[in-house]
Amino acid sequence: VVTTFQPALPPGATRTQALGATAKQVADFLFAHPQISRISILGDLQTPGKADNTAGTVQGFAAVLAGGKPTGEQLAAAFTLTSVLQTAFLRRTLLLQTTGLDLNRKPVRDCWIDSLVATITGG
Repeated sequence: VVTTFQPALPPGATRTQALGATAKQVADFLFAHPQISRISILGDLQTPGKADNTAGTVQGFAAVLAGGKPTGEQLAAAFTLTSVLQTAFLRRTLLLQTTGLDLNRKPVRDCWIDSLVATITGG
């Protein structure tokens, strides 16, 4: 399931908008498939590798952001985005309890992702 995920990019979007749309689709996938997502994320954390699902997500985000071959800065931004999304997903219950941020609600999650992408990209 994880390897077949292919986000749809909005036509005419800026790179930042495309990154936000892609991040929302990744988050939607995580929340729609919580067991598989949890296993994948925790497995990648326990045994990280250059070809694991996390690395693939980083590469995918970086490619969207770059519109081609990503720079080191774009890869770092993609790594940050991936890490924050994964951590927020794994700790979503605690996040709700401590901050009131309910990432289980798509409109809240989408708004949070827009803010996160803007922060990471400086846009």
